[in-house]
Amino acid sequence: MRYADGGGLTAAGRAKREAVRFEAAEMFELGVRPPVAARRLRVSRKSAYAWHPAAQLQLEVTHMELEVIKLVEKYR
Repeated sequence: MRYADGGGLTAAGRAKREAVRFEAAEMFELGVRPPVAARRLRVSRKSAYAWHPAAQLQLEVTHMELEVIKLVEKYR
């Protein structure tokens, strides 16, 4: 059964979970593998593996944005 309110977490619980996701994303950016991040953050490996592709995609988007900014500055 799915829950419309975020899986039964309170607003504070959702905020804490989001903070953990951001911390995991920072770890992935540094090259930490999902199982290691899961252990350090005390979350399941399944969660870490689920977050990893999203973090990698965000990193790629950030790098592309930086390249666009460089190009814009170059041709001003």
